[in-house]
Amino acid sequence: VGSEKYCPEFYKAIGNIKKARIYVYGAGSKTGKTTLVDYLHILVPYIEGYREMKFYYFGWEISIEEKQAAFCAFFMAYKHGIPMDADRVQGLIGTLTEEEQKYISDIYNNELTEIFGVYDEEGSLETPGMITYIETPMNAAEMETFLRKEMLQYGEFKTSKRGLDYFVWHDNTKHVH
Repeated sequence: VGSEKYCPEFYKAIGNIKKARIYVYGAGSKTGKTTLVDYLHILVPYIEGYREMKFYYFGWEISIEEKQAAFCAFFMAYKHGIPMDADRVQGLIGTLTEEEQKYISDIYNNELTEIFGVYDEEGSLETPGMITYIETPMNAAEMETFLRKEMLQYGEFKTSKRGLDYFVWHDNTKHVH
């Protein structure tokens, strides 16, 4: 998934993003790890037409509203050539022009609805999107239990002769990250 036209040096180094792999990104705080991962694993596949992918996004440091604003800022630049900060999208700094407000509304009603789903007034998910956004912090054991339970929708866990767990997909054409 992904295209080397967006990050040629990165894709050259790793040989593209591949199914059934775990990628670990590490660097100091505030160096852009989350932005890079969002871009490579969600936004690039989305703009290239991979819409069947499902993601469990553990957003413990940022609310879904803040993440949506960051993605909206990306689409403002990508679709309309307007560089914009997520704080400006949320109206926290500066004043938006009428045209910018129209573009933002369009992005929220189209791309962000498809990516994040539709939520009601109380914040409950009505229609799922590509991302299941989880804001409740979990420890490692809770996260493993949660993900194993969720994965049972897509296949089953088996144990090898050597006692190692592995996963068998019901439909090998869909991917969950």
